Amino acid sequence: TEGANVNFVELNADGISVRTYERGVEDETFSCGTGVTASALIAHQMGWVKEQHVAIKTPGGNLSVSFEPTEKGYQNIWLTGPASCVFKGEIETK
Repeated sequence: TEGANVNFVELNADGISVRTYERGVEDETFSCGTGVTASALIAHQMGWVKEQHVAIKTPGGNLSVSFEPTEKGYQNIWLTGPASCVFKGEIETK
């Protein structure tokens, strides 16, 4: 594998905006679930956002991450957003 996954985070009035560059694709993608979730948790841990529900804007659409902070980290972490089919295919066996 080459490259790295990188998330660029910008604070805004409603939460955060995240743009993602993904390894394997070697380009910017519309969104990355792991990346936006990690970005929301870090934004909270750093004190950039106070709420336990973070609104996230990505090129692929609006998402949200909710969580419960604990002494050891975070639990009950939920990534929420729209889902749509972007590809449909069939596998032919011989």
